[in-house]
Amino acid sequence: ETSKETTSEEPYIVTFEATNLNGETITSDTFADSKLTMLNVWATYCNPCLNEMPDLAEIAVAYDSADFQLLGIISDVSVFSEDAALSEAKDLVAETGATTYPHLLLNESLYSNLVGAIDSVPTTFFVNQEGELLGYIVGAHDKETWESVIDELLAEME
Repeated sequence: ETSKETTSEEPYIVTFEATNLNGETITSDTFADSKLTMLNVWATYCNPCLNEMPDLAEIAVAYDSADFQLLGIISDVSVFSEDAALSEAKDLVAETGATTYPHLLLNESLYSNLVGAIDSVPTTFFVNQEGELLGYIVGAHDKETWESVIDELLAEME
């Protein structure tokens, strides 16, 4: 008789299909493009979110895209939002310089698979190339803190 090693929990696989601020469709297939993907969930009314976005904008372009990519998820603007809300989100992305990475509009797919589980913003998730959830961090952080988290996760993947 063979015994099989079982882990306490299977990795959670993040899947989604969403639209970015430019109306383009982005799916969880994008995870395959980088070893590590950071998903930063933010809201237009959240000052800590907006305060960290200039740093996130720099981080998004600081790494080789084969190693790391960053996606924003706007938790309070959906595909069904009024034009004014969409326009405000676009303005905030431009003002914070966070145009260096895509921002996804909340939809049922993102909500049921990821965003619905959080109770505050910003919350940032990390997933690997297979879309497995590696962990998440609640709250805003500075560039140095995020870089050390990213570097540590990438080092663990070597």
